Amino acid sequence: MNRLLALACLSLVALPSYGMIIAQDDASQAAYNDGWQASDNGGFGFGAWNFLQTSGSSGTFIGNSGNNGSGTASPNINTGGRAWGIWANNSSLFSASRAVNTANPGDIVRASLDMDNGFIDGGSITGNPFGVSGGVTLGGTVQGAMGVIFRGGQNGYDFFYGSTSTAVTYVSAGIGFTSTGVEIDVVRNSATSFTVNLKRLSDSSMASHTFMTPDNHVIIGIGIQNTSAGTTSSRDAFFNNFEVEAVPEPGTILLGAGLAAMAARRRK
Repeated sequence: MNRLLALACLSLVALPSYGMIIAQDDASQAAYNDGWQASDNGGFGFGAWNFLQTSGSSGTFIGNSGNNGSGTASPNINTGGRAWGIWANNSSLFSASRAVNTANPGDIVRASLDMDNGFIDGGSITGNPFGVSGGVTLGGTVQGAMGVIFRGGQNGYDFFYGSTSTAVTYVSAGIGFTSTGVEIDVVRNSATSFTVNLKRLSDSSMASHTFMTPDNHVIIGIGIQNTSAGTTSSRDAFFNNFEVEAVPEPGTILLGAGLAAMAARRRK
């Protein structure tokens, strides 16, 4: 009996999941059949979309993520042939975010999304810390954001952590540009330690970086942004497949390596 119990416990530890899924959404949901508006709320576990727009030369739409960049059809980040799209002409910024509907944000251990950035005009982020980015919004002692960004004029992706809109730390991921999509995971190791993971879909190249934060943080939502990418459809940015996992009782499930979990993630 004891041996059987021990084997059962080992089997549970070997599972790749961080916990239970408490929020999930994608662009194929019926809420987006008439487009993508700030009042939309598809999937489950999230609050309604919140938009921030700095000028009229930017906006949202529902489209095929294979249409940006060089127009490569596969891989892409579509579900049911659709993804959330953001366009932003020069000197324009458009960001969208979702809060996670949970009374205990400290239970959240992982948030993930897909990002498919097209071409971006060089120098597009002058005076602003973001180009095309996807990641999590952080709450707690100090508000902030953390995730992955592709900045205009650069050849590859950066991990970033920003405690404010101007105090931003960038770390090169060592993974070059792709217009066919990347997966982004942010894992909360503790109140002051977060690991950001990146996987390029075209060849499964992966990288990760752990940020130590000076203040207590919890994941409270997911945020995405496109800033001054340019005026053609090849510069549209697409996002999809939001997912948040939580452990109701911290410590009951061991947090494994973020890259291993990302590699095991089932594609929709």
